Amino acid sequence: MLSFFTRKKTIVVDCFTSLASVYEYTPIVKAFQAVPEWWKKLERLKDISPIREKNMKSCPGIIDLYKRGHILEYWADGRFNINEKDYTYDITVGTPPYSHERSQFKNGFKNFHHIKLNSPWFFREKSRQSFMFMGCDWSNELLIKILPGVVQFKTVSATNVNIMVPIMEKAWEFELQMGTPLAHIIPLNDDINVKFKNHLVSETELKKIVTVGSITFGGHRQIDKLVARNEKRKKSKCPFNFS
Repeated sequence: MLSFFTRKKTIVVDCFTSLASVYEYTPIVKAFQAVPEWWKKLERLKDISPIREKNMKSCPGIIDLYKRGHILEYWADGRFNINEKDYTYDITVGTPPYSHERSQFKNGFKNFHHIKLNSPWFFREKSRQSFMFMGCDWSNELLIKILPGVVQFKTVSATNVNIMVPIMEKAWEFELQMGTPLAHIIPLNDDINVKFKNHLVSETELKKIVTVGSITFGGHRQIDKLVARNEKRKKSKCPFNFS
């Protein structure tokens, strides 16, 4: 009997951390498990009429968004004090944040400070699937910009979150609480199933797993060439074997 249904290919994104608190309290979760609290509290309306106003509970844009992808939550409590020239911070867990040099942005973002939040999560995925990495704007009533990008986790494992923080006339501060949804990670292919698996490993094991694109001047593109070269080598035959 022929089947008219075809199973979607399943790929696995393995998510590694060496911090027990991060693994226990802020695991990588499916997006629908991190739907904003304000949205959950909305009344589900069965009948829409002029008397009963619509609300966001039935918005297909939000519903379809949270049916897709997984969420990276903030892994610490962080307090950031912003002034005109610089910023200071206090975080409870993980590696301190840092900034790219302003020269990397040239004339862009003159009224913002760049801060890179160093995520303790590192991902690996074998097929080189591309993912949209974007901010959880529906969950956060913050002035900061969480910058989006397209990523893959075969040659780059890092899941750092880049933010832009506005410079105001007076110094100001903001806080990020542990468990705050930061990044929504969505596969750019609807014809596959994606499973994210969390793993707690030792620091020694993590160093064996992590791959980064910053170990060469050419970044991840140079790493990609090396990976392709080495895969080709595995398939090549000995040139001295004439039999």
